Amino acid sequence: MTFHHRNVVFFSFLEIHGTGSSDHVCDLCGKVFRRAHGLKYHMLGVHENQRDYQCPHCGKKFLINSKLTEHLRIHTGEKPFKCFACDYRSNRHGNVRLHCKKIHKVKKPNNDEHVVIDAVPIDDTQHIIIEHKLEEVVVSMPH
Repeated sequence: MTFHHRNVVFFSFLEIHGTGSSDHVCDLCGKVFRRAHGLKYHMLGVHENQRDYQCPHCGKKFLINSKLTEHLRIHTGEKPFKCFACDYRSNRHGNVRLHCKKIHKVKKPNNDEHVVIDAVPIDDTQHIIIEHKLEEVVVSMPH
């Protein structure tokens, strides 16, 4: 790899990931972000109020599709994230990590070691209800 090519790769990396310091600042409100995409989502969601993904159940709108997917679990009752040590389940992996920290005294819980992704519901009845509800879900996509 040539010196020039290494510099291009390095500066591309910095542009995407930042320097590790808090160097992405919102010009409108002064909020600081570690990464450029954090600032981008902040600008779109907070200052431009962009919400292209809408929940078909309650009408709540979201900036990104993954947040809508997370939200839909509230309506379906799906809890695909399970604690590695007990039967605790949640609709969000962050809740399981917090559970592991508080209940099982894991100092730094992470998704790889402490959160089991188990899409199979607790019993067949729940599975049928979740499938039925998900069949009715229609996600609007941005144009």
